[in-house]
Amino acid sequence: MKLSVLLTIHQRLVQNARLANLACAYAALRCFAVRVRRARLTGLVQLCQPDATVDRNWAELRALEGSQAQLEEWFTDEDLMELADSVAFARGVSRLEACFRLEEMETEFVRPLEAALRRAGVVMDLPAEAYADWTEDFADLYGDESEGRDRR
Repeated sequence: MKLSVLLTIHQRLVQNARLANLACAYAALRCFAVRVRRARLTGLVQLCQPDATVDRNWAELRALEGSQAQLEEWFTDEDLMELADSVAFARGVSRLEACFRLEEMETEFVRPLEAALRRAGVVMDLPAEAYADWTEDFADLYGDESEGRDRR
């Protein structure tokens, strides 16, 4: 491949990579929103990404209202890492410490990502139930063998 060709297609590759990341965040957050709705989880929570400077090696989801035990029952450590990364991407931040209401997850995260994808010309061609299967298959490509996905 020629350098001139790479330089010519660079911007398009960057745009496509951003759209692919947007699609992954959308699919993951949609799955989490469905899980929250099915489990009837509600209340204000705080979601934090890992931060070695405060000795936090895993993402955390803290119940500010409601039951912490319920959250721990429905989300594994791996789930929380994916949730925190997806929310951080959706908000465009690198260090996430966000508070939101669980029952508003779809409105706050899923719908804006879907709108951004549609504005970019992305056709939503997968049925809702396919997102969970797709995100599992995608995780398996990278050797993610988490067991928390069976709780849908």
